[in-house]
Amino acid sequence: MNDHRVLGGVLLVLAVLLAANPLYIFQHPDEVNEVKVGNSYDRTPTANYTYEELSPRAQELVRQAIESEDDTTRFRGDRNRPDEFRFEAASNGTREVAGSLYRIASNGTNYTLAYTYRYSNESSRVTVDGPDDRIPRANYSYEELSPRARTVFDEAMSAENNTTQFQGAENRPDEFEVPPQSNTSGGVVVGAVYRVEYNGTNYTIETFMPPRVSNTETQRSQALIGFGVVLGVIGALFVWRAQPQMLGLTFGSLGVAFLVLNLGYRYAPDLFGWLTVFGSSIFVSLALLAGIVSAGYLLYKTNRERQLARSA
Repeated sequence: MNDHRVLGGVLLVLAVLLAANPLYIFQHPDEVNEVKVGNSYDRTPTANYTYEELSPRAQELVRQAIESEDDTTRFRGDRNRPDEFRFEAASNGTREVAGSLYRIASNGTNYTLAYTYRYSNESSRVTVDGPDDRIPRANYSYEELSPRARTVFDEAMSAENNTTQFQGAENRPDEFEVPPQSNTSGGVVVGAVYRVEYNGTNYTIETFMPPRVSNTETQRSQALIGFGVVLGVIGALFVWRAQPQMLGLTFGSLGVAFLVLNLGYRYAPDLFGWLTVFGSSIFVSLALLAGIVSAGYLLYKTNRERQLARSA
């Protein structure tokens, strides 16, 4: 068998595997889950647990979220959801509440200031608490704050629950930022809220499901389908007639890399580490664009060679 036909057959096999990836690599966008831990929330929890009451799987997720740098852990698959926590998405992906943490140094003490903003009625809530290990959006000393920010801080400090509230976006201190509201703000929508006591501390556990429309894994899956289709066209041209070997080897290598990396996304995300970024939707889309151009060139080249052969 000619080398170009062997290479074409390999490209066709890769094309089928990539185009069919939703059937085995990325089956359901709603299987992507997120657990976020915090210490305050203005919603009534769905349930209250102690850490010891949780199942081993639920304990593992709570512990991973608490020990992570961003207080968040993510996992895939309905089978991996613990029975104690319900994961559900809101009817739309619009975030109604934004929140940020700040560290304020005052009189030799580092305070954690939690700022929460509700878009619907432009209301703000500020809570001052003790030191917090989470990474703040910004660090300030009390002396660096504007007069308005100092007033808000003092009101929270003097309140019984260390919390103060006020209305109107115009009353928000410039130091406390609020991201613009959009359908993809924060990347997740609220599912359910739970309170878990762990090592003497009450944590708020929020369970999320990323919006299906804006999910990056959905975009990557769609890009892989497109790349698989284009790779199929290139493979068919290689089977039909001799084509530049380097071009076929290049796209075949890309197909293998995307196949391996995207298998890693689903089954072994920790094993591949930062390399998984090369299987992201951006890189797949760039390869797809290059594939479309190359397929067009091969179609032109093949058609021209046929015409020259007929005229000869």
